[in-house]
Amino acid sequence: MKKKSIAALLLAILMCFALLSGCGEKPASPAEPANAGGQTEPEPAGGTEPAEPTEPEDPYIHVSSIDELVEAIAPNAMIMIDAGEYNMSEYIEIIPAHDAFDIDKWDAQHEYVTINEVYDGYELVFHDVDHLTIAGATDEPKDTKLVVEPRYATALNFIDCRYLSLAGLTVGHTEEGDCAGDVIGLNNCKNVTLDAMDLFGCGVNGITAYYTQGISVTDSVIHDCYYGPVDIEECSGKIEFKGCTLKNNSGGGYYDASGCEMSFTDCVFGEWESNTLYFHDDIEFDNCEFSEITSYPEYEDGDYEEVDYVFDPTSFKETPVDEKYLCSNYWVGYHQVNMHSGEGRDLPAYVEETDEFESIAMTFAENGTGRLEYWDGDYDFEWTIMSDGTLTIETDDFFLYGSYYIDDTSYESYDVQWLQIQLFNDVIWMY
Repeated sequence: MKKKSIAALLLAILMCFALLSGCGEKPASPAEPANAGGQTEPEPAGGTEPAEPTEPEDPYIHVSSIDELVEAIAPNAMIMIDAGEYNMSEYIEIIPAHDAFDIDKWDAQHEYVTINEVYDGYELVFHDVDHLTIAGATDEPKDTKLVVEPRYATALNFIDCRYLSLAGLTVGHTEEGDCAGDVIGLNNCKNVTLDAMDLFGCGVNGITAYYTQGISVTDSVIHDCYYGPVDIEECSGKIEFKGCTLKNNSGGGYYDASGCEMSFTDCVFGEWESNTLYFHDDIEFDNCEFSEITSYPEYEDGDYEEVDYVFDPTSFKETPVDEKYLCSNYWVGYHQVNMHSGEGRDLPAYVEETDEFESIAMTFAENGTGRLEYWDGDYDFEWTIMSDGTLTIETDDFFLYGSYYIDDTSYESYDVQWLQIQLFNDVIWMY
């Protein structure tokens, strides 16, 4: 072989080695420029990208009709009613209009809500439901309003409920005037909270509570009710009002102090509310504002201690029936006397044999009709004032006589008017 050929072969072999020595290097790409200086980018802490923040889950069931509200009632339910005005009676009245409607059947389909018939219509009753919250759409009660039409209906009625919370609602009847139903009714409930509520007339009382343990009312207004802001009877625990206004009610309300502690903190009272509540030495007041006192109770021996009312029918004066007061009053049984044994007892009375409370109430309409609510049933009746000023009451089942009395010995600024009826074997005193 010639020397020139051998030299060419050696040069080719050297060039191959040079090419092979660069085969393992990855060339820099435009998308990934080479890292000058050999430095590396720092890794994020934890080795992963931070998670995007998530919105908290809305705990409320949002409803925009009374139908949706009724269907949402259940234990542990948190219900928010969209802003607007809702006529609960329009919803209730539609249901009985159907020919095939059966209240018992409807009640059976709703575990925690029943329809109760009252003298001039229907009302809803929420019962046996615990940890229930019903709130308006905003912090302003005026934005979410619930009303009922019948004068005898309670707007929001709760029985046997525990841990009940109502907030941000305006509640009342559609028209002012005479009423026999309350705005909020609580019967045998426990731990009730009312916050930012506007309760207005013509309800008999803004809040009526029987056999209820623990009520807290904050930043609320109770006004223009037919009798008074509250009727608290046979309750227990603490009944607390904070930052509330009670004004323009026709009376100061009623409060039975036995078994419970009632207090008002940072509250404002109108004239009638001041006249009544100011003299309660069994109520605690802290930083409250009272209106000018215009009605004073009478005191004995200058000791300035409030005189308890003494029920003594022997001092009552029989008088002709006051028809106007008869029809405007919601008559409640106060005392019952057995005509055979002469034994008497105050009402409502607990009956151990039946584990129920016996009570009685009556209402009279100007058209000569009325309603008797007795503990074991309700009765429609017709009434007439006789020539001697006494009263006759007739139902399909019985015929009653009624007499009218005035107690002018009361320490109040007005006389107490009493209605006495003979019901079966008993004489019932009602006021």
